[in-house]
Amino acid sequence: MISVLIPTYNDDCSALIAALCGQAKSLDMPCEVVVGDDCSPMQQVRTINRRACEDAGARYLQADVNLGPARLRNRMADDAHGDYMLFIDSDAMPVNDTFLAEYASHLVEGGVVCGGFAYKPLSEFETCALRYKYGVATESEPLAKRARHPYASFKGVNFCAHRTVMERVRFEETIHFGYEDAWFGLKLREAGIPVRHIDNPVWHLSRDTSEAYLGKIRRSIDNVSQHIGMMQSQIKLLRWYAGVRRLGLTAAVARAFRQYRTRIETNLTGDDPSLPLFAFYKLGYLCTVMQDRQSK
Repeated sequence: MISVLIPTYNDDCSALIAALCGQAKSLDMPCEVVVGDDCSPMQQVRTINRRACEDAGARYLQADVNLGPARLRNRMADDAHGDYMLFIDSDAMPVNDTFLAEYASHLVEGGVVCGGFAYKPLSEFETCALRYKYGVATESEPLAKRARHPYASFKGVNFCAHRTVMERVRFEETIHFGYEDAWFGLKLREAGIPVRHIDNPVWHLSRDTSEAYLGKIRRSIDNVSQHIGMMQSQIKLLRWYAGVRRLGLTAAVARAFRQYRTRIETNLTGDDPSLPLFAFYKLGYLCTVMQDRQSK
């Protein structure tokens, strides 16, 4: 049995629920669709998703408190009925109507299968230029590249894991937001669990404005800055920071970030954001976080 698990927070994922339940009906093996709401504060969204589950025959789980992405995924894995657990983010949509059937033909007992993701044309992201540009250039990797670096290319947006994997490797619950998938990929590698990448993508439909996306980036850096030693090998930003620190340039980078932050944010929230500036923004913000922490 495949358990299709959709963790969500303030996302109307009714179209995704309907699409997956429709595909599940024609699957040659048993399949359940489960939506896990992480205590969304928008009651209207909760109601829409709950009704979509009722109409399509999916299960709806409601968290009483906000758990964060890592804890929610662990809880959903524990609750799942199937031996195979297919996680798909609530702001995604299968590219093909054979999405579930494709996964069913590539199941790996004791392993993980990753389908990848892609972005629709920029016109779909009118106020999300930064999210779109960074996603296309950096996150949405072709199959050949993902296959060369199976663990580093792991993304939690679209993957299927056998039950024994989710029992051995858990999402790190102290990483309340951001980089929890990088941690999971690292632990898969350490455990020697096979990771297979296939061409079975979802559209990533994030509608974060550039301002909102920068806020999420800062929040995720705040969190990952507390796990630098454990995650440096898996995250390029932390390797950059390690190099800056070795050269004794942390204070200089932090100072430059503070001086030019407003100008950089003006560019990053504009129509044509610079990805090199975005890279410096993340590094500069991390340097300020670490410098402030050390000065306390």
